Amino acid sequence: MALFSRGERADQELLASTALFDGLPEDDLGAVAKLAKKRTVEKGETLIDQGRYGQSFYVIAEGSAAIYAGEDYVTSVGPAAAFGEMALVEHRPRSASVIAESELVVAEFGIPEFNKLMDRYPTTRLRVMELLNARLAENIEREEG
Repeated sequence: MALFSRGERADQELLASTALFDGLPEDDLGAVAKLAKKRTVEKGETLIDQGRYGQSFYVIAEGSAAIYAGEDYVTSVGPAAAFGEMALVEHRPRSASVIAESELVVAEFGIPEFNKLMDRYPTTRLRVMELLNARLAENIEREEG
């Protein structure tokens, strides 16, 4: 099932299957789905450019993307992966680049929508903070290693 199986709105069922939104009540999932905008990214296109200030948070619906810190390949991510939260929470430039390895379909949450997620849904806010902490730990380990 695609994240945008009903056109331009995110699909509640797939959102519920992602760790970020797992456990949200159905009504809340519906509201979250309305916040997301569908965005298609071509293979090879840079979705996030390291060093630039972020304007959006993303969840992959379809496809895969490579994450780079500088010129170094870090990992690849696929459906249900979420990224872009660090720059929005910390109000700092992006710490990595994300480049589409295939055509990507993502749920995009702009700054106002991301702030609504953080303000209205405590479970999601907690999971975003856990994701942020994990990313910071990975960055520290990568820098020390």
